Amino acid sequence: MSSKISNSTNIPICILAGGRATRLGSLSSDRPKYLMQISTNEVFADVHLAWVYQQGFRRVFMSVGYLAEKIQAHCGDGSKWGLSITYFSDGDSPLGTAGALSLTLSQEFEHVAITYGDTLLKLDCHSLIQKLLNHPKSSLPPKGLMTVYKNQLPQHLCNADIQGEFVTYSKGNPKSGWLFIDYGFLILERSVLSKIDRVRPLDLAVVLEKLSLEKKLLGFVAEDRFWEIGTQQALDDFRMQKPHSQETKK
Repeated sequence: MSSKISNSTNIPICILAGGRATRLGSLSSDRPKYLMQISTNEVFADVHLAWVYQQGFRRVFMSVGYLAEKIQAHCGDGSKWGLSITYFSDGDSPLGTAGALSLTLSQEFEHVAITYGDTLLKLDCHSLIQKLLNHPKSSLPPKGLMTVYKNQLPQHLCNADIQGEFVTYSKGNPKSGWLFIDYGFLILERSVLSKIDRVRPLDLAVVLEKLSLEKKLLGFVAEDRFWEIGTQQALDDFRMQKPHSQETKK
């Protein structure tokens, strides 16, 4: 979404692209959501991986499940976008977003950024990485950072709040008066992933809620809306508005 390329980072980014995309109906019967057609010459993966590179990431962990072979065939090793992609597959049984993330522990890293394979964001990810890494050490040092967005859409249930510089989050039991929703970009310390419960499938929301209750999840309020392709209407809006080209036209 931006023509500015951030400083490159050694921190990998994990793209969660394994969902079944049931809300897209027949559109997802023979193709995964990550490969939804955006224009005559582009699928969503093309736009998204270009954004990943622009944000300074070079190592990509791609979590795949439904029609994984088609994603791998299209994205390859990532070199088309200047990236290096390592794939992690759910296999025969869905692992859930947290279970899928735990597979990345076979790789070497101290922190990992996380985003979803159906959203396009407007952020300076490099500055958020620095915010977490340079946070003053204390008796309860943060173990992660979560981006949130002030909810302006009535169909989106608020699942987060900001208290000081920390996020309080609950997908399953949100509180009345909360004003924010998950924006779709996270950074987590390796130790968080290594302690993920072995019950499968396991939603990442369970891990994030626990981390937020421990006051170990820094928050950042994003000012610009996110774009997603999870429903037919959202996909149509994306195709019409072309948010990935707006910045480069300025």
